[in-house]
Amino acid sequence: IIDKETFETVQQIMRDRAKVKIGDDKNLSKYTRRYPFSGFVICNNCGRTLKRRYWNYSSNKKVVMQCGSYLEGKGNCDAKAIEQNILEKATIKVLNEVFLSNLNITQDLYRAVLTSVNVLDNESKIDELNDEITALDTQISSLVDLKISGQIALDMFNSKYQDLVSKMKSLEYELKSQMKKRDESFEKTLRVSKMKEIIKNISNISEVEIDVLRTFIYRIIAVNQENIVYCIAKDKQYSDEEFSNKRKDFLLKEAIAKGKVIDDLNGKVLNYKVIII
Repeated sequence: IIDKETFETVQQIMRDRAKVKIGDDKNLSKYTRRYPFSGFVICNNCGRTLKRRYWNYSSNKKVVMQCGSYLEGKGNCDAKAIEQNILEKATIKVLNEVFLSNLNITQDLYRAVLTSVNVLDNESKIDELNDEITALDTQISSLVDLKISGQIALDMFNSKYQDLVSKMKSLEYELKSQMKKRDESFEKTLRVSKMKEIIKNISNISEVEIDVLRTFIYRIIAVNQENIVYCIAKDKQYSDEEFSNKRKDFLLKEAIAKGKVIDDLNGKVLNYKVIII
């Protein structure tokens, strides 16, 4: 789908971002690979992420996902914890039945993601902006030379200098925006490549792995103890705050798949639906 040079560029971008988020010692990376739902499930009540907790109450020993606000004080949020084993069971079912078995959904997702990819257009605009910035920088240098040699009045110099500097800031802002769009296009293209690779090489998912989970699913919204929603991102990426603010709007979207799982140990039911955001 993409050439080797583009692939290597994106890999470096992802490595650089990982260093910022994780740090060179990779401790957080190990943690999230061990606990794939960490920072991934959003509480519908308050918008905070659910955190992993181990309950060890005599005979009631289990791992649960509980709202971060609740953990800071029960008065902050009254959302009930979701047991991790049933969340894992639902997630495995969704990954197998929605993505590995339903090629229509995956093909539609490929097209939706790639429709927004404009790497060549972004690169062309980046080249144009760099040329404009270089030309403008030359103009600024020439203007300074005129001022130093006394060939231009101070008031005229200040007026023209401020105008050129303002244009330079505008171009640099647009350049930064286009570079961000290019990086996002690279990542979207890689995401589709990874989806295809997983579907080609894996016939059945039996456990939740972070790479597979986050390739297909963008976030999970915990509506309540009995209901969750899997969100699939199409062409837009959301900041944590933006996703949290829009969570209730997302819940109004029509489901592309829905179902339920039952905990074999206690008979509890977890209903789920899958939406595209």
